[in-house]
Amino acid sequence: MTTRRDALEILVGGAMAALGLGHAAEGLAASQERVVVGRLEDVPPGSALAAEYRDAPVLLLNVDGEIRVFSAICMHEGCTVEWDAGQETIVCPCHDGRYDLEGNVLSGPPPAPLLRFESKVVDGAIVVL
Repeated sequence: MTTRRDALEILVGGAMAALGLGHAAEGLAASQERVVVGRLEDVPPGSALAAEYRDAPVLLLNVDGEIRVFSAICMHEGCTVEWDAGQETIVCPCHDGRYDLEGNVLSGPPPAPLLRFESKVVDGAIVVL
């Protein structure tokens, strides 16, 4: 089971790498291997799939054929977010925080957007880089 601390370490490490902060982030980014988190066939357009990346929950979205991989950890208090297909939003069931298809906060208490992982599809596999 992933603890909140483990999830936050993944989030902070990923954010540092994404922002290019310092030599530690460069080393972290260089050491990251590509990880398969799902199959394209399991995420048809307009849908989402819950998965795991490095023992932390992620949400795979297919937005008009483009796969987006987000941390499924709400930035408010660390609850696991879910896909609301009817509203086409990402929702935190704990305090009704809502995120758009880019991971940006739409409403509720989350103080920041969801972390988005760089990904691509390779031979039908969804890979986090």
